[in-house]
Amino acid sequence: GTYIVNNSTNAVNIGNGGYGFILETGSALDNHGELSLNGKGTGVYSDGANIVNNHTGADINMAGDNNIGIYMVSGGTINNDANINGTSGKSNIGIYNKNGTINNTGTINVAGEKNTGIYVVDKIGTTTGTTTTQGAVTSKGDIELSGGNQNTAIFASGSTKPTGATYTVEVEDVKSTGTVNSTAIYAAAGATVNLTGGTSGSTTGSGLTVTGATVSGATTTNGINAGAVYATGANTTVNINRTTIPTTET
Repeated sequence: GTYIVNNSTNAVNIGNGGYGFILETGSALDNHGELSLNGKGTGVYSDGANIVNNHTGADINMAGDNNIGIYMVSGGTINNDANINGTSGKSNIGIYNKNGTINNTGTINVAGEKNTGIYVVDKIGTTTGTTTTQGAVTSKGDIELSGGNQNTAIFASGSTKPTGATYTVEVEDVKSTGTVNSTAIYAAAGATVNLTGGTSGSTTGSGLTVTGATVSGATTTNGINAGAVYATGANTTVNINRTTIPTTET
């Protein structure tokens, strides 16, 4: 394997379709520098039993469309302490986990259109059919929707998790503000999502807060879902724990 250390104080600009870092089995990364994605880019791609540490200050900023901040397949562990921002563009994903464990303490903030903060699935298509994978994300950082249209803070599908993981996704706080046709949490196919309402993020104790959300043009047939939580499928579970009850919320 390969050990990579990036101590650059200058942001790494990643062009259209490019990658910041690619790690294959048995590799390790310590990244201290910012990554800027400008369309169809990936900040960190990890394939195999790798260890990735994306440190505080190494923010990943997504502009344009079809970017992925952190993309994990085939196992390993990623620890992200930086912020991931996708406040413009379309079809961007902050953290995409197909297989492995991701621990996040940074804030993930998305707006734009059809963007997702955390995306976890346990089924992936292959040339010979479908493969079952094991992915899980734990976050002490807030997941935020800051306006935008058809955005999702957490998308979790599937019940298969890595050894030792209790939930598909566990997050302290999710905050959604001023969105249109957006869903804070989407869970399906037996996924388990747990919001602890913890004390680390900026929305301390809220678990889930949705304010100023609107719906426009949604019908029973056009596939637009909107709301705080959308859960479907057998054994799909979303737990929202709050340390305090808000006096007002819209």
